[in-house]
Amino acid sequence: MKTNFEKISFILLTTICIICFVVLFFHAGIITTNALFTRLLNIQILLFLLCLIILTLLFICIFLFKLPNRTKIILLLILFILQIFYLKTSFSIPTVNKIIEIQKCIDTNICEKSSTYIY
Repeated sequence: MKTNFEKISFILLTTICIICFVVLFFHAGIITTNALFTRLLNIQILLFLLCLIILTLLFICIFLFKLPNRTKIILLLILFILQIFYLKTSFSIPTVNKIIEIQKCIDTNICEKSSTYIY
């Protein structure tokens, strides 16, 4: 028998995960479009997209398998935590301007003092 708390938490977590996926897909679309147009598609971008596909498949699998609602709630909570970490790490992908600055610094040995690069 399902309790109201389980129903509400399941619906809430599902909605939050869907909203996170919309944000992640939008962010991935921007990164991929920039990478394709500037011809800077590298392994980092491909791994970024692969992780997004894996997260999406995990989300779909939660609903395909017949699991108790408590298990689904726990899995959705874990997936939400993974999405937050994924979104946080996605901001560490350098922007196109940062990549151009790094290439300019390497080519000309003229680097801006205000910019910091992590290799």
